[in-house]
Amino acid sequence: PWMHAAQALDHPEPPTPTAKVHQAPASGNRQTVSPEQAIWIVFGSADCEECAWLRNVFLPELNRKTSLPPVYYVNIDMENAFGLLIQLESLLGSRGQTFPALFAGGPMLYGKQEILANRERLHTLAMGKQSLTTDVHTVLNEHAELLTPVNLEPTSPIAAGPEAPRETAGQQLWTDDY
Repeated sequence: PWMHAAQALDHPEPPTPTAKVHQAPASGNRQTVSPEQAIWIVFGSADCEECAWLRNVFLPELNRKTSLPPVYYVNIDMENAFGLLIQLESLLGSRGQTFPALFAGGPMLYGKQEILANRERLHTLAMGKQSLTTDVHTVLNEHAELLTPVNLEPTSPIAAGPEAPRETAGQQLWTDDY
């Protein structure tokens, strides 16, 4: 479990003993983030089923409905990734208790239930013009080596399989059954 950013800054705690901290990729793989560019970031870990659901099912389906800005994944087990999350939370006045955490150009959403509850809001955000604040832009570029692009092509049978449900007039695919 992790704590609110302000608590962590006052009382920093090292990752739990079970957390795997990996070295960030070499700077040759460094992404750059433009302040005019809206981006979304998924914070999660490799062994988190809901994090995989967000990257492989939910976001590709949302992208099918409306073109999303670039989406990046930050493996929270990577060195300095937790620090990036804390800095963003501090800048946004957000706090959360669960993963995945989704930075959608401004709002932070935590966990599958909150993300599903805000799916229409995310759809609206994706359709609008967004840009990053100077502070958020600076923090993201300081940690750009942690940003891994997310493939928004459907990869799950739920989202991409031949038997995947398709919307028809008057029917809404957005259900809590994801």
